[in-house]
Amino acid sequence: MHTEAERYLCWKFPERVRQLDEHRLHQLYTQGGIMPEREAKAYEKNPYFYLSLKVKEWDDEAPQRTRPILDLEPYRTMALRHLQRQLS
Repeated sequence: MHTEAERYLCWKFPERVRQLDEHRLHQLYTQGGIMPEREAKAYEKNPYFYLSLKVKEWDDEAPQRTRPILDLEPYRTMALRHLQRQLS
């Protein structure tokens, strides 16, 4: 659904295409190009439509390093303890 979300967003917001770098533009066209209107209207009826757009939004924001990166070590320790208890 990630690919479909990008294709849909490029149909819905044509200026988005102009913002794509060369690599992402190539990906768009090798994955079907901008979604045609008929396909876009059908995609809007998909039960996961809004969720797929949200996941795409999160994916687009991921490379932005403005948010602090969490220290995952406490979770690692907690997970290992849990697994050890399950094995004993």
